[in-house]
Order: sequence, then C-alpha cells, then structure tokens
Amino acid sequence: MKVLFLDAISGRMDDFNWSSDSSREYIHHHLSEIANIETLESGDSLIKYTGNYNGRKCVIRFFNADRFYGDRFDREGAALRAVNRALIEIGTTRIRVPQILYEADRVRVVTWEEGEDWSNYPDKILDSQFISEFKELMWKSGQYFDRPQDAFSDLSHSDQVFLNIEQNPVVGGVEEDFHAIAKEIRLIIASAEDKDRVLVHGDFHELNILWKEQTDTYTLLDWEYATLGNPEFDLAYFSMSRKLDYTPEDVQIWNRQKAFAYLMTLHWCLLHIPEHPTTADIMKKTRNFLREQFGTN
Repeated sequence: MKVLFLDAISGRMDDFNWSSDSSREYIHHHLSEIANIETLESGDSLIKYTGNYNGRKCVIRFFNADRFYGDRFDREGAALRAVNRALIEIGTTRIRVPQILYEADRVRVVTWEEGEDWSNYPDKILDSQFISEFKELMWKSGQYFDRPQDAFSDLSHSDQVFLNIEQNPVVGGVEEDFHAIAKEIRLIIASAEDKDRVLVHGDFHELNILWKEQTDTYTLLDWEYATLGNPEFDLAYFSMSRKLDYTPEDVQIWNRQKAFAYLMTLHWCLLHIPEHPTTADIMKKTRNFLREQFGTN
C-alpha cells in the first residue's frame, strides 16, 4: 500500500484546492492504491468512499486538514478506539461502532456497517433503554479516550458548545431569558461529579445513526467531533434537531431560534439526568416551548 502521497499533500495542504476536480481525481487515484473504491461521497470535512479492503467491505475516509474544532482525524480515531474498548468490557448492548481496519496520516479505513439511517424512520424514537445503554457506553468510553492535543484540548465540550451558541443571534426579545438559562446550565455542569469525564459524540443526529431492524442494533457513525463532556449534550442535540410533529410554522420558528431551542433542550435534559426520558419526550418539550415562546397562535 502506497501512502507517500499523503506526506506530499499534508506538506502543502494550505495551498491544496480541496474542492477542485483535479484534486479529487488525484486523491481518488492514490486512495485506490489502499482499497478497491466503489462509490464516492464528499463534504466540507472529508472525502468518503466505500470499497473493499482485504476482502472486506469498507469505508475509506480522507480528512481535510482544516483544524476547525480541533484535529478531526485524530479525534475520530481516539473515539473509535475508546468506544470499541468499552464495548468489549460492557458485553451486551445494542450499540455498535465501526472497526478501524487501516489508518495513516489523513486516511482511515473502517468497516462498512449495515443498516438504514435514522432519518428513514421519522416516527420511531430512541427509547429509554437505548438512552440508558448510550449513557453507560459514553461514560465507560470516556475513561479510555485519549484526547488529541490540538487547539481545543483545554476546552470541555460545554465550552465548545457555548462558543458556538454565542455566535448565533437570539431574536424576539428573549435575550435575558437566554442568558439566564445559559448561566444555570453552566452551574449544573460545573457541579456534576462526572464533569468532563464522559465521551461526547459531538455530532449526534439521525444521519449518524444506523438501525438494523433484523437485530435491533444501532451503529453510531462519524466520531470526528468527539471530546469529553456530558452525555446530555448529545441527547439534547439529537432531540432538538429531530422535528417530531412539527407544523410548517414550527419549522420556521425553529430555523430562527435554533440556538435558544438547543439551550432549552439541554437545560431540560440536564434537569432530568436521574431519569431516562425518551427522545420523543424531549422533542415534544422543545416543540411546545418554541410554540409558547414564539408562536403566533
């Protein structure tokens, strides 16, 4: 397997035109030396192929050098290793993650996982059993997560979240309520016994969850934003972004008030840590809050 080209790319990545056709053809050619490539997907953070590696169906992930949110290649690798180790210890659970087959520089080859992403099941919920298993897994994984040394190494996930939230405008005369809730959330997190010891996925939404109906198992994908923090962040983000029984007006409100919706959802999740409410409970709470605060009816 030839990976010398990665050194050349890494050395001039600042000048590398990530989106040009010639660049993609160059990457495609050399990644073909690592695995037999079949299909292609691409986004802002990486170019992703499916293919075959040593007779096993796989996904080849080539990461952009962009350091936003830290080194995403290193973060994903550290998270996958931590979660797979935790899964071995836990034993019985419905949750799965991809296995690392090969990695070098910015390329990672992982197992291809069967299932349909959760967006294909708009009426299904992540039940209380899943949430209980998820929290146990993330707590255990946090013990093994070797946090990469990058620009975000000294920031907890809560710090990162608030940096993002504070960059979003809050409209509708609710700034005072917004900042009051943010202050209370900071206090709750600061007093938590497991503060910054639990692994956080960081991009926990329906497209990153595969469900295999035959075995009732869930595979969690794309760990490039993983860090340490509180598992309620993942559940709040998932619940806030999945719009259960939203009317067109609800969606318009949500689009204007995403920052407030996430903050309120997170606040409610943190207040119910001892319980395991379903994501449907959380989603309805968010929807009703937005209707009461910003609806026209």
